[in-house]
Amino acid sequence: MKNKKIIILLLIISICVIGGTFAYFYNSYVLENEFKTKKYETTAYETFVSPDDWEPGDVTEKRVYVTNDSDVDMAVRISYTEEWKASDGTTLSNTQNGENLAIINLTNKKDWIKVGNYYYYKYRLAKDETTSTFMDSVKFFENISFASDCQTVGDVSSCTYTIGDYEDATYTLTVKIETIQFDQYESAWNPGIDLLDEKPLMGAETLVKNSNPATVTDYIDGDIHEMFAFSHDATAQTDALTDYRYIGNDPYNYVYFNCDSLDDQNTNTCEVWRIIGVFDVERPNPYDSSKTITEKRIKIVRGNDFSSEMFWNLTDNNDWSISSIKNFLNTDYYDKIGDDSSYGLKPSAQSMIDTAKYYLGGNLNVYGSAEQFYGFERGNTVCGACNSDNTKLTWTGKVGLMYPSDAYMVYGDGVDDDCYNTTYTCETNASNSWIFNSNTVSGNSSSDTWLMNSGTGGSEYAFLVNNVGQLYAKKVQSYQLGIRPVVYLSKDVFIESGTGRQNDPYKLGKELNAAEYLIKNATNDPDAVYSNETKDKMFVFEHVQTDKTSALTDYRYIGDDPKNYVNFNCSSDGTSCETWRIIGIFNVDDGNGNIEQRLKLVRGSELSDKMAWDTNNYNNWDISSISTFLNDDFYYRTGDASNYGLKASARSMIGNVKYYLGGIYHNSTTNYGSTEDMYGWERGTLVYSGRPTEWVGQVGLMYPSDNYMLYGHGVDNTCYNNPALCDDRNAPLKGWIRASNMRDNQSVVERYTAFISPRSDLQNNVFYVTYSGTIESYNFTSNEPVGIRPVVYLTKDVTIASGDGSSGDPYVFN
Repeated sequence: MKNKKIIILLLIISICVIGGTFAYFYNSYVLENEFKTKKYETTAYETFVSPDDWEPGDVTEKRVYVTNDSDVDMAVRISYTEEWKASDGTTLSNTQNGENLAIINLTNKKDWIKVGNYYYYKYRLAKDETTSTFMDSVKFFENISFASDCQTVGDVSSCTYTIGDYEDATYTLTVKIETIQFDQYESAWNPGIDLLDEKPLMGAETLVKNSNPATVTDYIDGDIHEMFAFSHDATAQTDALTDYRYIGNDPYNYVYFNCDSLDDQNTNTCEVWRIIGVFDVERPNPYDSSKTITEKRIKIVRGNDFSSEMFWNLTDNNDWSISSIKNFLNTDYYDKIGDDSSYGLKPSAQSMIDTAKYYLGGNLNVYGSAEQFYGFERGNTVCGACNSDNTKLTWTGKVGLMYPSDAYMVYGDGVDDDCYNTTYTCETNASNSWIFNSNTVSGNSSSDTWLMNSGTGGSEYAFLVNNVGQLYAKKVQSYQLGIRPVVYLSKDVFIESGTGRQNDPYKLGKELNAAEYLIKNATNDPDAVYSNETKDKMFVFEHVQTDKTSALTDYRYIGDDPKNYVNFNCSSDGTSCETWRIIGIFNVDDGNGNIEQRLKLVRGSELSDKMAWDTNNYNNWDISSISTFLNDDFYYRTGDASNYGLKASARSMIGNVKYYLGGIYHNSTTNYGSTEDMYGWERGTLVYSGRPTEWVGQVGLMYPSDNYMLYGHGVDNTCYNNPALCDDRNAPLKGWIRASNMRDNQSVVERYTAFISPRSDLQNNVFYVTYSGTIESYNFTSNEPVGIRPVVYLTKDVTIASGDGSSGDPYVFN
């Protein structure tokens, strides 16, 4: 933080209650933080004068947490105030067009609950414990209004931009932290809520807590079954770290995984995997793509090899990041499609996996100890012939393979010193290595099993464990060997039950995100019929493969008025919200090939004014005026949308997604097809000449199928099977989207609402829904504006904080 002045006032008060039988301790800390701005200016010819201090768009790390250093259990609460002062001392507003100028990132909201002006830590804070971080950073709103002064000399325009009264201003953030003896928080603070005695442990924390103590350093065969700690020196890519591993013959590391459902975990519905251990793992920071987050995560491996053996790569190249086995594991296998449709990962498993950084360092040969290979893997040496730029030292993804060190650390702490110290001469058997013991193809005898890392002397070889337990190397393109997928579970996975024994595997649980929670409470029956008993739930729609997507299942709210109301686009304090509606939950591409189940929202009503789909008279969404407006002014709440665009709270929940731009032409017999036909051509490749078939962005419009799927499951067979003949003018309207197709402050159903999809045989027509509910196409230019309802997909980590989805109690998201 540049030139930040921090004033810390520590006030310790000991209060003895007269006439009572107890005394309690109370602490109050006040942290005053000043952020001082300077001039911000730029020019049209790319000259930029960097401000001395805080500038619009700057994210300043500001972490607040509390550690209990006393012997008394505590309760904790935090409040904060903000103040802007101009250089002349005048008080300034912290908002501009409804947007906070200082945006505080309150992290770990599930651990803190707001009551009045205070945020209470939800758990008892015992001795030596630390709260989760209350806030992470403060951002200076990047789209603060600028004043411009432009001058043109010849062909060069030079503009200076200033931020008005906020230039040379001071923003002061005052954070007040209060702690009190835990058994006195109710009488002293009277918060009206019950704090919990103990914060639930996540899975990694549980296993580490139950691991063998540091004093136990020698493995006792047949007696010790919990994890052992391994301390490692710093490597070229990692700091000095301690990880926890299951070693020896048959530890208690069995876990049910890849189950039909998390509600039904047993031998018949799940596979049995094994826990390798708990590791410090890096993953991308969702709030700042330039940074990473390090977390303790559980690493698991499939219980045995696939039934079929595979090549490591189909070409003579041992670069994991472009290998065929990497592609297979993270597409067909992860999405349970193609060659892996019978044994890939089910939704229950996908929901528990998070991306992780895997290390791709190698060694010239197989000579070395388990600890040396730990260093090689995290080193900076790779095959120069296949990786000439020497940059592919890591790979971030979902599914990998074991490292060589994973396979040989199991011999540590006296299990087998020969195998631990000399991996290439190891000859073992099932009695002293659980990994080797389970290196079998569908229950057969031990097989050669591919590992993730490669030889560095050439492009041909990758490492493996052979069928007698030695570290070996073979040509990636010449041999088909066993494959055991490896994944890192997300941080919030917990152990629900089980002891980890072979006859009692661990059962895993997970805090459900919004999509998972709503799917769990959906009808979940593809053949369900719409009725008064089911109308409030989401319904299942199964779709066949299209030109752009595999066979998919999505979940949608249908009928006239389901419970899909959401408070969205709120101010930072949770007030001044708009009503949006949940269309449903879909498997979407985040634009980088990652398929995620995400909530799709549509604004509760049209924007106040009708708008041109494209003022240039083209139906190319990628460059259309409405696409530009929605992803610029509307997304950033600037320009023409400064009073009604998206606020910071909404933007923090929205992620990029791939929208499909396929179209169709009118057929006099079939019109534009059925709703399911629409779903197919939207995700097809039929477009007007030169038009794109897909687009990655943040704000879009509805597909035609979004509007007409509402009539499925018996709501209205005519509208569902032939939307061109749909007539939904009855009271009440049968489709909730039609019923809410009105503009702000109006109470009548508007005539036209535009879709994102273009007509393929004309260069300027797009589809829309008419006043009666039929689908038509038209040219909506500046002379023929149309109703607009923005659509967004929320990120997968959004959770439901409160509400039941009814109009009187909308869902509120974290």
